[in-house]
Amino acid sequence: MKTLFLSHNPHEAHLNFAKSIDARIKILPFNNYVNLIKKVHFLSHFYPILCFFYSLFLKVNENVLLVDGGSSLYLASFLKIRKKNLKLIYLDGDLMFYYLLKNNIIPRLSLKSALGNIDYVLSVSEHNKC
Repeated sequence: MKTLFLSHNPHEAHLNFAKSIDARIKILPFNNYVNLIKKVHFLSHFYPILCFFYSLFLKVNENVLLVDGGSSLYLASFLKIRKKNLKLIYLDGDLMFYYLLKNNIIPRLSLKSALGNIDYVLSVSEHNKC
């Protein structure tokens, strides 16, 4: 089983976990854009499009995607659409699911689609017990 670790800004624990399982590590070049989205929210509408085009040029020979952070889910989702046999494992180190449930927010269609492509979630957060 070959694994590809995807993140735009990896959490140290997740990065070390990926290294420990000999995953190929791909740090996505989106950290500045994601930080800008936090200041200029309108730019978030273009993020899925950016991820789509980036996914067209990312070669994936692995059969497992290990994804760190909600922002990397878009890219992972597009990769999974291209390569149906990929398994997507989301490393939950933030409060994304907690906020979606707690605030009863219906996510945008693109996020909802990305969430639907997750096969497994690894979480140690007390907030994300469902």
